[in-house]
Amino acid sequence: MPKIIPGPNIEVVLPPNLNHIYFAEASQHPFRFRSQRFQLVNAWWLAEAALLAYAEKEFTIPQFSKAGLIVKGNQPFSIGGSTQCYVAHNQDLVIVAFRGTQVPKPLAGKIPGEIWRQVVKDLWKDGRFRLVVSGQGGSVHEGFKMALDEVWEPLKSYLDELKDEKPTRTFWFTGHSLGAALATLAADRYGDVQGLYTFGSPLVGDEGFARDFYVGGYRFVNNNDAVARIPLWGPSAMNLMKWGRYEHVGLLEYIDEAGKLFDNPSMLERVQHGVGGQFQLLREVMNQWGNGDFGAIPIDCFNDHAPLYYALRIWNCYEQELQDS
Repeated sequence: MPKIIPGPNIEVVLPPNLNHIYFAEASQHPFRFRSQRFQLVNAWWLAEAALLAYAEKEFTIPQFSKAGLIVKGNQPFSIGGSTQCYVAHNQDLVIVAFRGTQVPKPLAGKIPGEIWRQVVKDLWKDGRFRLVVSGQGGSVHEGFKMALDEVWEPLKSYLDELKDEKPTRTFWFTGHSLGAALATLAADRYGDVQGLYTFGSPLVGDEGFARDFYVGGYRFVNNNDAVARIPLWGPSAMNLMKWGRYEHVGLLEYIDEAGKLFDNPSMLERVQHGVGGQFQLLREVMNQWGNGDFGAIPIDCFNDHAPLYYALRIWNCYEQELQDS
C-alpha cells in the first residue's frame, strides 16, 4: 500500500527518524542483487539504508537484521565522529551506506555539545569546495574527498574480506546528502560495484571526473531539493585564481511535487514542477497553521531534502509501478 507522506515539521524533516518502520515489506519485495538495470525496488531498499545510516548502531544494526542483512565488526566505520558508514551484507549482496550531514536534532543519550561538534565537522567538510585531484580521473570536492579518506583504508579492507569470502556477492553503494557524495566517491574508488543509488546528492566533481566515471549510477532528486544544485563552481587547489565547473554523475531520477517519477526531465520541466511544489507546500502549511499547528516548515527547498521523504516517495513510486504492470 502507498505510504502516507507526513507534513513537514522538525521531527519529520531532520534525521534520524526513529519512528519509521524500516524495510517493512522487504520479505515480499526482495532486493534484485543481480540486476544491471534501474530497479525501483532496489532504490527503495537503498533509500531505507541511506536513511538508517543517520542513526546510532544500537538502533541501526537491529533494523538491518530484520531485513536479513548482517552488520558485524566494529561498525559503523567512523573517525572522530565525522564520516559514518555502515556495511550490511548477506550471502548475495553488500550494501555500503554513508550518513549525510549531521543535524542538530535533540537525541536521547547525546548531549547538545556532542551533536554540535559533529555538525561543525560535517559543515567544515561541506564548505571545503576547492577542486582537488581525485586519483581516479578529474578533480573532486576537497571536503568530500577528505571525509572519505578518513575511513577508506579500514572500509576497503573489510569490503575486500567480504568479496574474498564469497566472490559472487554484488556491491551496492548509497547515501543521502553528504552521504551521497561519499558513496559516489567510494564507488568510483572501489570499482567493483554493481550499482550506485544516491538521494539528494550535491555535485561531487568536475567535468573530468564526470567523464571518467564509469559506475552505473542513479541520482534521485526530490522536487525542489536545494542541495542537489550545489556547488556549481570551485577554485582549483593548485591555483585559486582558476575555477572549474562542477558536474553531476549518474542518471537523474526526478520526483515531482505530486510524487511522480520522471527519467531525466529537462531543466524547464523541473522548474515548472518546482514552482508547483512551492505553491503546494504553502497551501498545506497555511492549512496546518489555520488548524493551530505552527510546527510546519514553509521552506520547500529545505523540506524536499529530507531523507525520510525520499524513502517514502520512492516506495510509493514502486507501488505505482507494480499497479501499472
